[in-house]
Amino acid sequence: MLATTVAGITLLQLHLRRGDWVGWTPGTISAWTTAVAVGPPSVTAAVAGWWSGAPRRCGLDLWLPGARRRQRRAATAAAIGAGLWAAVGALGSLAVALCMTLVRGGALATPWGATTFAVLGVILSLLCVAAAAGLAAMHLPAGIVMPAAVVLPYMWYFVTAGYGSGTSAATVGPADGIVWDFVATSTTTTALRALFWAALTLVLVSALRRSRLRHLARWSLGAVTALVILGGFATADIPGAQDVTCDGTSPAICLTANQEASRPEVTAATQQALSHLPAAARLPAISSMDSPTGAAHPVLPPSKVVDPEVLAGHIGVETMLAGCRDGARGRVGAEALLHWWWTANELPLDEPIYPGAPIAGDLSPEALAASTRVARMSADERDRLLTRLTPSIVSCTVRATDLR
Repeated sequence: MLATTVAGITLLQLHLRRGDWVGWTPGTISAWTTAVAVGPPSVTAAVAGWWSGAPRRCGLDLWLPGARRRQRRAATAAAIGAGLWAAVGALGSLAVALCMTLVRGGALATPWGATTFAVLGVILSLLCVAAAAGLAAMHLPAGIVMPAAVVLPYMWYFVTAGYGSGTSAATVGPADGIVWDFVATSTTTTALRALFWAALTLVLVSALRRSRLRHLARWSLGAVTALVILGGFATADIPGAQDVTCDGTSPAICLTANQEASRPEVTAATQQALSHLPAAARLPAISSMDSPTGAAHPVLPPSKVVDPEVLAGHIGVETMLAGCRDGARGRVGAEALLHWWWTANELPLDEPIYPGAPIAGDLSPEALAASTRVARMSADERDRLLTRLTPSIVSCTVRATDLR
């Protein structure tokens, strides 16, 4: 049940953030580590605390000879069991996410050193919170252990990944919240994170069992903490992530490696949107907004999931308004063409379809009349008009009276 719950919470968070990772293996790993760090540790700690505190709740330590020793063994088994079941659920969700990426066409192009230690660090963090909850449940009532088990793991992640972002503090969190698009957390940093969680887990488990190794475990934790402070926090470029590939379509679609898996959807949505424009008026090439090459006409949002409406809106703005500034003499004509574009692509006229998008329905009567004239033309008439006016559209000198 715990494994299923952890997997379900992780997959739900991954589904809500599909645009950050699906089709790109490094992004899949980073999104998974963040998803496992938010929610599953709280559930794991709560279950471990409840299971480990059962002998204390029943009062067995008060009336059974040697019950304290038995309670320790039971608490240790319960805590480790909860951590292992949570790890099974987390790894199962990772397998599902990787399958989704591979099915979409993504390649296993990932920094394997950083990936291995990042996954290991997340699994060890689940074991660690389970051991901490088990230790607390042996000495504190359930009314204190359970709320703390739910709140403290989330606060730990929030403080380390939020306030401690980019510092050594982020290294001691279960994840750092960085999206692995062009850069990833370095192998050294993820290795130090895994070592920290391993040492902390060893301290807690040895305290649970009152092992003779508990003093050595504490020294180990101190040494690892010193290494974390000295090592700091670092990122490294993902090999090949900034490579841009352009296809032979018109317009040429230039995508970075992290969006390559979405090329079929991008091509289909682009061709659908541009079917309303003659070839002469189309953008020569389009690229992603986060393309490191600075290619012309960056109209594709960085999301790995293509929204045809948003893409059509960006293409329309880049085509009709790119050359316009406030007060430009062709602004009214450009707004009329944008209104026609919105109508042709069935985009909402009274609200922005992406942050910062113009509201196409908010235009002057002159521009509305010009847009209506363009919409009423036959496809051939409109193609001839837009072909003839292409230089004026690019320079933002087209007038509303020209649209007839």
